[in-house]
Amino acid sequence: MISSENRAENEEVREHILACLSPSPTSKHVLEEAADLSRVRHADFTVLYVKIPGVNRLSGEDTIRLRENMDLAERLGGRIVELEGTDIPYEIARYARVSGVTRIVIGQSPVYGRRLFSRTLTDRLLSYAPEADIYIIPDRNAQPINSHRIRSEIRFSLLDILKCTGVFVLCIILGEVFRRMQFSEANIIMVFILGTVVNSVITDYRVYGLISAMVGVILFNYLFTEPRFTLFVYETGYQSTFAIMFLVAFITGSLAERLRRNARESGDIAYRTQILLDTNVMLEKIRGEEEILGAALQQLEKLLERKIVFTREIYNGTRREYEYTVIRSGSREIGSIGVDILGSDLTSQQRNLLQSVIGECSLALENDSNRKAREEAELQARSEKLRTSLLRTISHDLRTPLTSISGHAENLLANESGISPDQRMALYQDISDESRWLIDLVENLLSISRIENGRMQIQIGTEEVSAILEEASEHFGREAQDHVLKIEPPEEILLVRADARLIMQVLINLVGNAVKYTQKGSEIVIAARREGAEAVFSVSDNGPGIPDSEKEKIFDMFYSIRNTGGDTVRSTGLGLSLCRTIVEAHGGEITVRDNVPSGAVFEFTLEAVEVEIHE
Repeated sequence: MISSENRAENEEVREHILACLSPSPTSKHVLEEAADLSRVRHADFTVLYVKIPGVNRLSGEDTIRLRENMDLAERLGGRIVELEGTDIPYEIARYARVSGVTRIVIGQSPVYGRRLFSRTLTDRLLSYAPEADIYIIPDRNAQPINSHRIRSEIRFSLLDILKCTGVFVLCIILGEVFRRMQFSEANIIMVFILGTVVNSVITDYRVYGLISAMVGVILFNYLFTEPRFTLFVYETGYQSTFAIMFLVAFITGSLAERLRRNARESGDIAYRTQILLDTNVMLEKIRGEEEILGAALQQLEKLLERKIVFTREIYNGTRREYEYTVIRSGSREIGSIGVDILGSDLTSQQRNLLQSVIGECSLALENDSNRKAREEAELQARSEKLRTSLLRTISHDLRTPLTSISGHAENLLANESGISPDQRMALYQDISDESRWLIDLVENLLSISRIENGRMQIQIGTEEVSAILEEASEHFGREAQDHVLKIEPPEEILLVRADARLIMQVLINLVGNAVKYTQKGSEIVIAARREGAEAVFSVSDNGPGIPDSEKEKIFDMFYSIRNTGGDTVRSTGLGLSLCRTIVEAHGGEITVRDNVPSGAVFEFTLEAVEVEIHE
């Protein structure tokens, strides 16, 4: 038994190492140190990259170096996680708390920005995550994140400028309406603050909110303060009003822009999560390798919004304009999934999503393979069980009739002169009955021999029902002559999709059962009719019927009920079981019910074929 102290000690042993990734050349050294530390400590290894909104376009050199660092992290066995945020130390600390990180490895960086009282990134990280052990790797080549880099990423677009212009035109018109309605200047100020907020929401960069705040103050001063159409004001308090208006507009616009960005990110996360859930549900329902692969490729196209290809060749890595990942089913390699990277490389987040879908697809393929193997094993077991039962039946049941026939034949040969005609006729009758039993058994065994892997092998064709009934009637045995047989063919031409020889075997078995289990002189009716899209065959008699307790068992192999009818011939217990196998192989169903006022009715269905009459 493990004590609580030992359990706590084991929990402490399992650590989680977090390496901070960046485009810096020193990041390679950071990754190597973190990987070595994780191997020594036997810890989980995660690599975190925090992307700053608005600075997502790195220089060509930084982009190449970042890609190389990510490839190195993958080779070292790290799980890459990509986050987005404006405060890098805070995002690192928050992820460390949520993921149970115990040690953080980060490169030493210079001052975080160029502001008064600024601190380094590592200093801020220490204040955000005091509970974690932080290993700082010297990084002389790191560049501070400052306003110069942010300005270099600003992209002005004509569409955004037109949007802002249109908003301020509406603000001017509404402000003029308020002025003529003699509203206070505070209401007009709120109109321009609202315009700043709207511009921050409908544009992509924060700079538009800043410019909108400045333009809003200038327009209000120029158009709605005395003297109008100048930038001068008479009242000295307006300077503070303009300053407060600018700050309120800028802060409100910044908050609106941040909320818009957060809402967009939340929407993206919800969309990706929904696609992953749909993928999981879809892969659980479908069957077959081709269907599973097709569903996975379809979901990947939705998730990554890139062209996805699949090949049976085994590729791993970049090949032409695609980045390939091998997909497996257990230990077997199925092929490779390629993602189009012609426009841009995959981000670490997209790679994580790709690996998630491929993992779900591999699991579905393995489950499908296991299911097929299990079904094949079950079919093989059923076939083996059937083969064993047949051998047991043949070895047991053939001995008695053959011994009886042999004994009667020897008796006739040895004592023919001393046997009376009546006794001779009785012996002939016994030999005939035993021979019919053997013929019945052999016919059923021949039909059962067409069962392979638990399924009946049939040769489907379009057959006319009346012809099947007529040909089957020619094979009813001599014993049927002691009963009244009636054949009621369908009133119209009725065609079915069936193997005619096997359907005749079903009718022969059903009539043979009716003969065996009913008294001599009873009536047996063989009929067929159409019901909707099906043809219904029936064999009914007016014998003693079948008890309700036996109805569910009579179709089981080697099961036979006690003969309460007139014929004393034994039953092999194969006839009705064979009938059910044949009918189900045709996609039909066989049932038994009571006849009124007495007897039993066996019915089975087959698919009917529409008759086309051309005139």
